[in-house]
Amino acid sequence: MDYEKYVATHEFAHTLTYQEKYKSFVDADMKKIKKFNESVKELYKDYQKELYDLFEESRQLDIKFVMDTSSYTEADINRRKYLAERMNNITISKYANENEEEFMAEAFADYKLGIEKSKYSIKVGKLIDEVFRR
Repeated sequence: MDYEKYVATHEFAHTLTYQEKYKSFVDADMKKIKKFNESVKELYKDYQKELYDLFEESRQLDIKFVMDTSSYTEADINRRKYLAERMNNITISKYANENEEEFMAEAFADYKLGIEKSKYSIKVGKLIDEVFRR
C-alpha cells in the first residue's frame, strides 16, 4: 500500500468530523454531521464489542488447551481457526481501537485503499459517502 496516500486519506477523514468545530467556516449541514458522529459512535461500539466477544471466546479455548490439552477436540481446533479468521476479517487496524475518531479515519482509509476491506470499513465508508458526497 502507498503509505503517503494512506496517511493523506486517513487525515482527510478527520476533517469530516472537525467540521462541527468550524461550522462558521464551511457550508455544512450541522444536523447531518451530528447524526454522522452519532452513527460512527454506534459503529465503533459494535466494532469493539464484536472484536471483544471473538477475542474472549478465543481466549477461553486457549485456556482450555493449556489447562487440559487432552480435552481439546477437533471441534475446538476448528472453532479456534474460525474465530481467528473472523477477527482477521473484522479488524481494521490496531490504531482503529484507539478511539472513535481513529476508528472512523482508519475505516475510511481502508474503505478507499484497502484490498480486503473490513465490514466495518465498508459501513463507515458508505456512511461517509451518504452524508458528505455531493
